[in-house]
Amino acid sequence: MSGGSASGVVATRHVQSKVPHVTVYFWIIMAMTGTVGNAGAAFLVHRAHLPPAVATVATVFLLGWALLLEFTVRRYTPWRYWTTAIMVNVAAIVLGLDLVSWAGLPVLKTSLVFGLALAATLGVWWLTERTCSVDMIVTHRREAFYWLSMILALTAGTLLGDALAWRIGLGFGHAAGMVAIGIAFVALSRIGHLVSASLAFWSACVLIEPIGAALRDWLALAPQDGGLGLSNLHPSALILFGGAILALAIARAGLDRPRVTDDDFVNSAPR
Repeated sequence: MSGGSASGVVATRHVQSKVPHVTVYFWIIMAMTGTVGNAGAAFLVHRAHLPPAVATVATVFLLGWALLLEFTVRRYTPWRYWTTAIMVNVAAIVLGLDLVSWAGLPVLKTSLVFGLALAATLGVWWLTERTCSVDMIVTHRREAFYWLSMILALTAGTLLGDALAWRIGLGFGHAAGMVAIGIAFVALSRIGHLVSASLAFWSACVLIEPIGAALRDWLALAPQDGGLGLSNLHPSALILFGGAILALAIARAGLDRPRVTDDDFVNSAPR
């Protein structure tokens, strides 16, 4: 490694992380999973006419099945990871509906509570592992922290999007635009090394969820409400298919293969 250091090249190595390499493609697919997750939650809660308790139990069952798929392999597998990501999206939305629609909690304050819970979880994660790096999800404990943080982040993002679009009254288009500005700010902050990679990642996870919800609303709402008037199922099925093709192409090209610098590998080795 001394030759690489002398030449100024930062060496990287591939690891058996359970999270794909985070690139712009990752965030595109994340937005797509948000759209599909919104449609799945809408189907369980509204179109299937399930009582709230039954819809919640069904969601917990499906989420448990997806997490079991993910935890029973030792390395990143694209279809397992993105299946779990979709089910986490569904669970986050159903949880948000349970708390706001059925329990009557204030949407903006509830979003803030989940944001604080996310911050607390990341704090415990760091104290336990001395790292919150998503590039080094190499143990079951780190994987559990990762998915717990993800469901908290997506629930906070779901409620934030609802608050901006409907409670504050911006509508889904303006709300998505405001969130997109937030994502751009996070990206520029990271490029300028003003925030850590972990803070940028989890901030983006919160903010990406309203983008997927806005896309679903735009596809599904009637034209007089600013949408295209398409059904929830068919556009979401197309987005699911497109996301699967994109994820497969990225996997074939090796662009999502987990990687980490040598320094990060040493600093964040499992304890």
